[in-house]
Amino acid sequence: MNLKYRYKIDSLKINDIYDLASFSGRRNANYLFDYFMNQYISYNMPEGMEILGYLHLFTFRENLQFY
Repeated sequence: MNLKYRYKIDSLKINDIYDLASFSGRRNANYLFDYFMNQYISYNMPEGMEILGYLHLFTFRENLQFY
């Protein structure tokens, strides 16, 4: 069996890598912040109350959403 592939070499530029690193860092920082915020709420809930969902902070809209 003889296979032929067509491809185009599209090299990355150093700025592409910096942009990816910046985007990934912001996204992971948001997830980490959400985790710590929800853990704080969980640890400080009054006795006998239960958590019905989790909060997510939308930094670009400057608001919280309940899940």
